[in-house]
Amino acid sequence: MEGQSTIPQGKRRESRLRLKVPAQLIILHGRPRVHLVDLSRSGARVYLGGQSELRAGEEGVITWLDYEAFGEVKWSRNGFAGFEFDVLLDPGIVLGTRKQVDHGLAISYEEERFMRSRDWFFGYK
Repeated sequence: MEGQSTIPQGKRRESRLRLKVPAQLIILHGRPRVHLVDLSRSGARVYLGGQSELRAGEEGVITWLDYEAFGEVKWSRNGFAGFEFDVLLDPGIVLGTRKQVDHGLAISYEEERFMRSRDWFFGYK
C-alpha cells in the first residue's frame, strides 16, 4: 500500500526490559550514578535520582552489571533521561541483564551505596 509506514504507529521497534539496576553514565560533564529503569537493544531510560538534568546531545558511555554501551543522551526531564546506543546491543546482552536481575545477582543502588560506605569505613577501598 502506497504511503503507508512499515513501522506500526505508536509502538516501539524494540521491546523494553523493565528493571532497576545501578548504573553509571560517563559523560564530559561528570560520572553520575543512575538507575537503569528500562533497557532495549537500541537504548535505555535512566532515573537520575535527584541529580541535575542531563543535556540532550551529550555523548558518553553507560555501564551496568557486566556491560557497557556507547551512545548519546536524547532527552532529559522530570528526573529521567533517555540514552540511545550508537550500535544495537546484541540480544545476549539484554537477555544476560534479565538473567542477572531474575536470579538476584543485580543489587539495588541503595545496597551498592551501603556496601561502598561499609568498605570505606573498614578501609577496604
